[in-house]
Amino acid sequence: MDAHFEAAASPGFGLVECRICYLFGEPQKLTPCGHVLCKGCVAKLDQLSNAYNCPRRCPFCRHDFELRHNPASLADLCIGRMQWRLPTTGLRDLPPEIRGRILTRLKNRRLLYGSKLVELLHGLSLDILDLEDASNMTPEDCGMVAQILATPPRAIRVANVSLLSDEGMKALLSRAAPVLEELNTSSAQERFSGSSLQTFANALPRLMRLTLADCVHVEPEAVAAIVAGCAETLEYIDLGGCRRMDNTAIRSLTRCCHLRNINLRGLWKLDSGPVVEVLAACRGILALDLTHCSRVSGPEIFKALAAYSTELRDLRVGGVQDVEDESVAALAMSTAGASLLCVSISRSDMTPLSLKALQEHCPVLQRLDIADCHLITENSLMEFVFQMPQLRVCQVKYCRSVSTQMQLYLSQLVAGRSFGIDSSPMKRLGGSSPSSPGSSPSRGHHSPKEKDNDWNGRSLASGSPASSSSSASTAAASSSPTSTAASSTRSLTSHSFASSSSLLLRSVVHSPSDLPLERPAVRSSSKGFVNNSSNNNNKNNRNNNNNNNNRGGASSPQGASHSGSAAETRTNRSTLSQTAELALQRRSPWP
Repeated sequence: MDAHFEAAASPGFGLVECRICYLFGEPQKLTPCGHVLCKGCVAKLDQLSNAYNCPRRCPFCRHDFELRHNPASLADLCIGRMQWRLPTTGLRDLPPEIRGRILTRLKNRRLLYGSKLVELLHGLSLDILDLEDASNMTPEDCGMVAQILATPPRAIRVANVSLLSDEGMKALLSRAAPVLEELNTSSAQERFSGSSLQTFANALPRLMRLTLADCVHVEPEAVAAIVAGCAETLEYIDLGGCRRMDNTAIRSLTRCCHLRNINLRGLWKLDSGPVVEVLAACRGILALDLTHCSRVSGPEIFKALAAYSTELRDLRVGGVQDVEDESVAALAMSTAGASLLCVSISRSDMTPLSLKALQEHCPVLQRLDIADCHLITENSLMEFVFQMPQLRVCQVKYCRSVSTQMQLYLSQLVAGRSFGIDSSPMKRLGGSSPSSPGSSPSRGHHSPKEKDNDWNGRSLASGSPASSSSSASTAAASSSPTSTAASSTRSLTSHSFASSSSLLLRSVVHSPSDLPLERPAVRSSSKGFVNNSSNNNNKNNRNNNNNNNNRGGASSPQGASHSGSAAETRTNRSTLSQTAELALQRRSPWP
């Protein structure tokens, strides 16, 4: 089936979230199936198909498609040459469409200043004025940009502009304030205190998204003023990293009844009271970020979320104090738990009981972050991942009870689901699911004859102590589902990432009689010892006779019998020592 890629009509400002990598980027639509991926995932699919010499298929519907590479146009070649270096003159003579594409694809954003910036933006009609990472842009440049644009932009993005000041922001807002819908001034330095926002607080009738992340010098009064002026339209606000924000500024968010996304990451002055008031006033919140808010109480926040936020999708409370099993269970069993897509509860005291609550009451959970949670066990984690087939991201870094090998296996298992790969280990091995009691996932279903031929069955049939311990472990695994899942976890993890160690495991489970010994002369049967002792007796007798002949004396029958009995005694002692050594080897589980 022939297919090709077309540019997808993306909502918002041109970026959508990819359903495979969960990153926001420019979308690509697959036709005729219509599934949308990002360009990075499309490139990875192309690389995989070329590496394994297999047809290209959609990761969702598994339909074949082909990439149609069109030759690059002259405009594309020119734009590619100017991604890192802009010409000193002649930019204004280019068509507006070409200059707009140059601004979008420019890699070296430090070139956006002075005369080059003026020539590039002169007379353009831009919906999104994207000047992120233009670290050399001065306040004077901001004033000239506001004057040379043909139409005012609907979105202004000046994040990571170190020289941004309130004077430059006033110049931009004086032109774009009536139609502005998005404003992003992240990582502004000491020249930006928010006074320009306070000046235009009542002149932004359409502002819906306000991002002030990591603006460490923004005053709480400026935030309270702009929130009061945009209370009827504001839907998204990001105040993460604004160190000067206090309870008064956050309490002013109670006026914004249409808020859908709130980011309060790292506000160390914030208490639980203002957050609870905001949650009670804004019942339609979809995402809340309280990461590293050290003075916020976890139980109070979870109780308020369970009571008011019935449409919650994304919750991030990593580092919040007193987050325990009762709080997580209360949220999971509420109405909000049924719609949760992303949960981050890192650095908490949650136990496997919290995973059980999320497993039973959060059916659509796709991303979970439990990093630095030291009470989580491997057994509970594996059971959670197996019972949540829609899970796509599971972050378990710095968990002391979860090994690195287990983390790698979980990442492989979860990542395969995004590409439509049936990564269920029970199906690959032909066994039952980990939750079914009385089954051994590592061995699968076999007939009685196959069980007799199985190497594990041979080891269990032997009378060595190692085999008895293996049979005891097998009986314990069949008695409880949790132990069955644990045994399957160990076998699957070693099978996936340490195939060479499986041979070692086989040598451990086998009885020592099946292994090559260090001394080939010593055999495992008693007959071998008898033959060996008789050979030693004959050899000793010959040596004694030779010694007597050399001395020239005739040996008496009593002397011969005495020497023969002594040699036989030494031989028996050596035989007993070898027998004891072999017995020790049989008792030890390692060869």
